[in-house]
Amino acid sequence: MSDVVVLESSLDFHWVVHLHAMANSREHLEAWAAEQIAGREFTAQSDELRMWHIKAAWPARDFVEVHFAPKPNELVRWPLVAWHYGQQRVSEAMAEAGVAFALATGRDPLFALIRQMPARAEEFVEVKGITLLQADWVPTGYLAVGRGGMHLKG
Repeated sequence: MSDVVVLESSLDFHWVVHLHAMANSREHLEAWAAEQIAGREFTAQSDELRMWHIKAAWPARDFVEVHFAPKPNELVRWPLVAWHYGQQRVSEAMAEAGVAFALATGRDPLFALIRQMPARAEEFVEVKGITLLQADWVPTGYLAVGRGGMHLKG
């Protein structure tokens, strides 16, 4: 049984993941981190109560849900993979994010949203069955890969 407590696990407006975890043992915390955030950089630090903490942040390459309300008493939930592509070709990022979306949902994605179209690409180009579309709300350097929203009445 783990004594690790996650104090924060969030995605900010720029699609950077923030994590703060705590445990009473450095060994338990580092073992947990090796399993849960493998490959991510972190530093374990002790506080005045001799509790151990990890704080880490990294560009998202994760399954997320974006929620918005198009009108009163209506909520639209969009399951997406937020994918930081950095120096990666957008077409490669679309394919990899598409695989991540399919693994997370069991369904193939239909679109990839991007803030600015790549220099040699046009909107509506398809890569492995995924259509590339422009969307101003996607942070620069990221794709949002998915297949559509789900309307919830409330």
